[in-house]
Amino acid sequence: MILRQSFPLATAVEMRELDRKAIEERGTPGVVLMENAGRGCAEVAIDMLEEVQGERAAVFCGPGNNGGDGFVVARHLSNKGIGVDLFMLAPESKVKGDALINLKIIASGPEIKPIQIASEDDLTRQEARITAADLIVDAMFGTGLGREVSGLFLQVVELINEQDKPVVSVDMPSGLCSDTGIPLGWAVQASATVTFGCLKRGQAIFPGADYCGDLYLADIGFPSSLLDDAGIPVWFMGMDSALELLPDRPEDGHKGTFGHVLLIAGRQGFSGAAALAGMGALKAGAGLATVAGTKEGLAASMAHAPELMGHTIEIDNTGEPTDDSLSNLVERANTMDAVAIGPGLGTGEYARKLVHAVLNNVKKPIVLDADAVNVLAGSSDILKKAEAEVILTPHPGEMARLLARKTSEIQADRIELARKVSRDMGVHVVLKGARTVCAEPGGSAWVVPTGNHGLATAGSGDVLTGIIAGLAAQKVEPLDAGRLGAFIHGLAGDLAADEFGPRCITAGNVLEKIGEAFQALEEQDQDWEKS
Repeated sequence: MILRQSFPLATAVEMRELDRKAIEERGTPGVVLMENAGRGCAEVAIDMLEEVQGERAAVFCGPGNNGGDGFVVARHLSNKGIGVDLFMLAPESKVKGDALINLKIIASGPEIKPIQIASEDDLTRQEARITAADLIVDAMFGTGLGREVSGLFLQVVELINEQDKPVVSVDMPSGLCSDTGIPLGWAVQASATVTFGCLKRGQAIFPGADYCGDLYLADIGFPSSLLDDAGIPVWFMGMDSALELLPDRPEDGHKGTFGHVLLIAGRQGFSGAAALAGMGALKAGAGLATVAGTKEGLAASMAHAPELMGHTIEIDNTGEPTDDSLSNLVERANTMDAVAIGPGLGTGEYARKLVHAVLNNVKKPIVLDADAVNVLAGSSDILKKAEAEVILTPHPGEMARLLARKTSEIQADRIELARKVSRDMGVHVVLKGARTVCAEPGGSAWVVPTGNHGLATAGSGDVLTGIIAGLAAQKVEPLDAGRLGAFIHGLAGDLAADEFGPRCITAGNVLEKIGEAFQALEEQDQDWEKS
């Protein structure tokens, strides 16, 4: 899902506050917001029914405002001549406020007769009606769920997921945590989700993005200034933001104008990592790229890519860099516009000494990736002391090693984890993976939409390291270099997948498509927008 416009990603708490302000401070009646939400969802449901030439819908409503939205959906579907079976999963006595108003509107007419489901036996008796529907509307929980789905609701979720028919979820697939995108035990697998007022964090990251299906944002009548003033710190990155971050390319520019990158990478046996990173920097627009490595590793890296220059790191008879070599490297690094360290570096004492020397002494922007992250496990405090702007680019496994945590813990809430590490360590974080998360120490973060599973291939991360360093060398601010770099890298991967198929992508394919990705961004190709 690549959008033209960037959107804030709200938490459940932030959405409740937006609703409160719209109603209490801006004077928009809650029943109006509910009507707009239900109508927006009904419009999507009608389009989906037309696609399958369907005439009946089953609408499941919970007791809260999400159920109230569902009542509105049911009414609008019925008004369009669609047969509606409305299933209530809570007694009328538990329906309150604006939801009750909409239930009473339905009850006042003969078109829809709410059907109470209070037990497993009730559900079994209605199974034939549910199976006969051409589309299901899920309006059980929305964004407010904070516990695992269980009991009757779990049985309904399982029954919905068993149906081979389109499912539209109202605001959020029921059972999905709106903040993390993690199912709370079990969640509805929607074909489409119509969300209201603002996108939610759990819709932008996986696995939530998969559970949501096609995502639609309905305008429910929030005053435009309400979102502007909300101060939501997490955003879903659209093409507009990527375009704004592109560095200038003056016609009279020269190699020095576009920056010089130093890549400390690629020990013997891993020379390809340095070459991929170096070429990534050049493809991103840097004027010059120099690889620093041992004599043997450097020779192999430069053989891969004649465009790269070299700086030799002398080692002693134990295989560690000499003191003079470390001093020379630091001196050279401080003449550069950006430094990247880590790809193919190894995790022994050689790598540790290089990483510490760079972090302790270099004052230019530093991209820290791969083995450079791994060797900091147990000594990450050094990051807080670095005078340079540091961009940390771990994949979840590397982040887990750095924090002495399990990878599953990193993946459980990628956005908040990236924000916390960025704040606590004073570094910019590019947490790689499906929907890369970029965070800065001030608390803001961006979710990058580009990319596909084909990027899970050897060397892909090395190319990203080079792209980010190349952008930093062109004076792009660290957070912006991270998020623009991830956007371009993902887009290059998407273009490679279109040509070769995602199963067959190599890092070299991604490298080849970087120029095309920049060009597509600048031309704002109309075929991009998928949702």
